[in-house]
Amino acid sequence: MKTKISSLLIVAFLPIALISLSNAQESAASNQPSSESNAIGVIPQLEQAYITLANANHDYKGHRAKAMFHIKAAIRKLGASDSAKDGKVREAQTASDAQLRSAQGILEQVQPQVTGKVLFHVQKAIEELTTALSIR
Repeated sequence: MKTKISSLLIVAFLPIALISLSNAQESAASNQPSSESNAIGVIPQLEQAYITLANANHDYKGHRAKAMFHIKAAIRKLGASDSAKDGKVREAQTASDAQLRSAQGILEQVQPQVTGKVLFHVQKAIEELTTALSIR
């Protein structure tokens, strides 16, 4: 008889305990800053990389533009607005290559400071710049 009552009590109170545990976990999670929100300090660097690429020559078979897309996506994931504009400057190929290398260096500095989707976009931008710089 005691075992039956104990079993009934467990069955009756288990859902309440699970709901309480779930609410406590949600509350703890909402109090923890996300990794992406911790990386907000890299926004100026990402914007600088974007502007650097915007001012570079446009003849990298679309890879420069794809890198810019990923940088802009990373900036948006961090909650910043699209303040950087696309450039329309034409410059010598060597100067343009230097612009791409500069932007790639900035992204490589940012990479260890970000996580999640922001990291994905930063890595994709680096890949696109590597491909763009291999085009002759």
